[in-house]
This record gives sequence, C-alpha cells and structure tokens, in this order.
Amino acid sequence: MYLGRIVELAPKAALFAAPRHPYTQLLLASEPRPVPEARDRPPVPPSELPSPLDPPSGCAFRTRCPFADARCATELPVLRQVAGTAVACHHAELIPLHSQSQFQVRHVRN
Repeated sequence: MYLGRIVELAPKAALFAAPRHPYTQLLLASEPRPVPEARDRPPVPPSELPSPLDPPSGCAFRTRCPFADARCATELPVLRQVAGTAVACHHAELIPLHSQSQFQVRHVRN
C-alpha cells in the first residue's frame, strides 16, 4: 500500500522474486542488513513525501517514481493483472523485473 492504495497484490513468493511496482521494489530494497558496512541502500527519490491528506493527482507515487510521465499525473492507475500479479502502474510491463538482490544500490561511505 502507498498512501492508502494497494499498488501490488501477488502471492508471497512472486512478490519477493519479482516485484513489479516501483514502490514495492523500493520497499524490498530497504530491508535492513545486520552488518551496517554491508548494507545496500536503494536510491532515495529526490522529493518530499506526499501528504496523505492531500495526495498528488493521478498516481500517488509519481512524485517519487523514476518511471513517471505525464499520464501518471492525470490518470489514477487501477489494479490490473500483469503476468499473474495485480499491479496499479501504467508502466508495469515496461519496468525491469528485479529480484530483491538485483535492484539494490551499493552504499558508499564518504
């Protein structure tokens, strides 16, 4: 769920093996690691979190999504079936599928 809306619904194994929504990918990439030096961190979207009291138009995740376009600003995505997963994203077929370990970005200490 993101701002009170379901963005992806799938069997547990499918969700963890290949999350299709960018928010699901971000959530799974943010899983804590037991050794701080070995932690991988997802890229943090360069925007403020939207207010749940005044969510953005269209897709609520669009302000933080690297795949967002003009359609995302005007049209609310509905849950639809994409390869056995219900996903609320206009671009679900175009977003690269990543396993939990593939989409993590190495964190480099300065």
